[in-house]
Amino acid sequence: MLRALLKQRRLPSRWQRRRPWSLLHSWWKDERHSLTRDKARLPGLAALLLLTPLLGLEIARRSDNIRIEKDTQRREQLEVVMAALLSVKRTVFDWGHWDDAYEFAAGRNPGFVSLDVANTSLFDGEARMVIFGPGGKTLLAYSRGIRRGHGATTNSHGVGGGVPQELIRCARDQLPALVTLNSFRRLACPSDDGQLYVGVITPLTDNASLRPARGALVLFEPLLKSDYGPNLSGSLSQFGEAVQFMAQDDATAAARAGVELVDPPIHSNDRQRLGLRRQPVLPIVARSLADDLLLILAIVAGLLAFRILLVLERRRQKVQQCKVERRAAQRIRRACRDLDALLEGVGKGPEGLPDGPSETHVLARLIHSGIETAPDSDPLLFPEHDAATMELRLAEVADRFQHFLRSARSLALFDSLTQLPNRRYFIEQLQIEVQRAHRSRQASAILFVDVDKFKNINDTYGHDAGDAALVITAQRLRDQIRGGDFLARYGGDEFAILMAPYAGPDLSGGDLRSQARLLAQRVAKAFEASFQLAGVSIEISLSIGIATVEPDESDIEACIKRSDIAMYQAKQHKHSRISIFEANAATTELDDYSLYSDLMRALRQGELRMLFQPIVDGSDTIHGVEALARWHHPQQGDVAPEVFIALAERYRQMDILGEELLRLAIEGFVRLRQQLGPELQLAVNVTPSQLSHPNIVHRLLGLLAWEGIPFHLLTLEITERSALESTDTVAGNIRLLQDQGVRLALDDFGTGYSSLNLLITLKPNGLKIDKSFVTAMHVNPFANQIVTMIAGLASRMELDLVAEGVDNPDTLVLLQNLGLRFFQGFLYCSPLSVEGVLARYSSGSGSQAALSGGPPSGPA
Repeated sequence: MLRALLKQRRLPSRWQRRRPWSLLHSWWKDERHSLTRDKARLPGLAALLLLTPLLGLEIARRSDNIRIEKDTQRREQLEVVMAALLSVKRTVFDWGHWDDAYEFAAGRNPGFVSLDVANTSLFDGEARMVIFGPGGKTLLAYSRGIRRGHGATTNSHGVGGGVPQELIRCARDQLPALVTLNSFRRLACPSDDGQLYVGVITPLTDNASLRPARGALVLFEPLLKSDYGPNLSGSLSQFGEAVQFMAQDDATAAARAGVELVDPPIHSNDRQRLGLRRQPVLPIVARSLADDLLLILAIVAGLLAFRILLVLERRRQKVQQCKVERRAAQRIRRACRDLDALLEGVGKGPEGLPDGPSETHVLARLIHSGIETAPDSDPLLFPEHDAATMELRLAEVADRFQHFLRSARSLALFDSLTQLPNRRYFIEQLQIEVQRAHRSRQASAILFVDVDKFKNINDTYGHDAGDAALVITAQRLRDQIRGGDFLARYGGDEFAILMAPYAGPDLSGGDLRSQARLLAQRVAKAFEASFQLAGVSIEISLSIGIATVEPDESDIEACIKRSDIAMYQAKQHKHSRISIFEANAATTELDDYSLYSDLMRALRQGELRMLFQPIVDGSDTIHGVEALARWHHPQQGDVAPEVFIALAERYRQMDILGEELLRLAIEGFVRLRQQLGPELQLAVNVTPSQLSHPNIVHRLLGLLAWEGIPFHLLTLEITERSALESTDTVAGNIRLLQDQGVRLALDDFGTGYSSLNLLITLKPNGLKIDKSFVTAMHVNPFANQIVTMIAGLASRMELDLVAEGVDNPDTLVLLQNLGLRFFQGFLYCSPLSVEGVLARYSSGSGSQAALSGGPPSGPA
């Protein structure tokens, strides 16, 4: 019967060393056999499902990288072209606003050509100049030489040849667009020989820009110059190959054709506008993947070789297992034969006694065949000794299993460094305490303990000293708690104490708080003495937050959160390092992160907006604007700027928020400047964290240059407090910005520290009197004296001075009597959108005249 139940597993006849081709044949045979099973198909299908999205992600990643690289290259090329256009614009304005050029266009200065133009170094290169008279008549066309005399023909030939007719026609097409004396148009015109020229055209007027235009002046320069280096020439050649001229107002056709119109616009002939063709990314990605094909094949070959070795190793292990099973089967067959012989010979002794050992002895030998015994302690002869041995073995296994359980519990619930219960154990104990509180209606308390400045100990003395300090801290805490209290290391340098339940007559928690404060004071007092670590005296102090666990408590995380908030409140106290949680005082901390999350969402979705408050003179003529950020929360309404800026500072996101606010301010200012005049000023408030960013100078100047805004039109406003708290990095960035022409003003002057040393170290261009002094001038003589003192100081130091908060005529009269010229307040205008500012000031001729006649050096 036993033989029928036991089956011998057959083995291969032999396992010999084979040749490589035999091994490969064996591997392929196993692979084909495994592929026929459904379970074996699952890994292949899983690998296919995994590799397909990975390949798609890799293609998308490379596409994004190539697209970013192309966009960056295109942006750099466009910046070079815009820089060249800016240089040409300055030259064109110098020539176009010149009495001699104007007289020449009017026909009253025929010697202008021989006197100035022919001798200038401007045309030592490859520049082309054309002067148009009234009606679009070409008066002068110049290129490395000149046909002298007034009224030259359209082709003036000299040493370097004439101006191509295509350029003259392209410039003549732009004449109707020059509607004001200071207007100009950027040009990009192809010549007859296929070369691309960039240029600027502007009306001709006198030095003061007062006489009407008598024509126009245009200056062209080739995109590719002979003196450019190979790198710049190659980059500009790629730019020229991507140039595509499109209809000026047909953005839909440009997008359909894969062309991105350049902004600010660069015009060409036939009412066309310069655009750049988008280069397809997929061919480049395909070439990039083809370059990596050899690497991919090598990886596949390596994986295949690993798979072959793995399968062959499995075959070897199977053979070894078969050998072990064969030896075990042989032992079982021998035991079966002995059992059969025993069963057949029972009761065959000569005296009626068993001729051999009993069935019980044989089964015992079979069951305990794995136990090694001495020859004289055969279990067939001493069954009671064999039972004792088995019991001893079982007891040893049970002891070892209990030791394993204790070790696992210790690792899971205790901290290995301090030997205190860990965070998990503390939370479990707190859950038990909450359940007990429901039944007994007894309150308890949590003391959340944090080691102050622990990072400084690690950084100064090393991590070994930090670990030793934590061990000593745990020991001192253990010595101070009561018998029923539960102490745990919550994590890092934080400890938590769960006080034993308090069963006093007042269940409201009043006496419990007193007891908790006494315990906290006793713990804090124990740390007044210094530590001695490796011969070094270390001072350690604690911040302790206390929160009660009420009998109706159900939220474990809320209990711990309250004690954590109380601990951070304790850290902010200047004298006491112990704080008890108060719901009203902690509301702000609990809601801060929610408001911060809403701010980040608003930043991602573009919900922030920028308003502009005009800076005017006494006659309400606008000279500048101050950019003011606004955020409307869906539930809380308008959130004050100081609130959401403080949130960004606290969570270290001011760099992202500040860059977005600067972008919004400059974009709105570009629209205002186009309508209100090119010399309009912009004032922007910045924080030290923004100025401490290493790339702030590059970002800000690049943004201004991209929009074509002169650097001196921007004024950065910082408060006295932030200036005093600034770092060397902030001071260095301020100096770099000032060296480039960006102006600096001290905002809210008089409300901070008012340190005169700031006027020496920062060298600001202006001051801004805080509105608290301005609004109190006509009712408070001390405020009047302060404003008088600041006005006198600014006048002597030649600082621009702006008074904000001018809300009534009486205050305006007082300020004007003190010599102030520029004001900001509700008397003139409240903060408005771009459209609101344009609606108020764009139609006033006085504003335009004031801007053309010369604004102040910048609003402060």
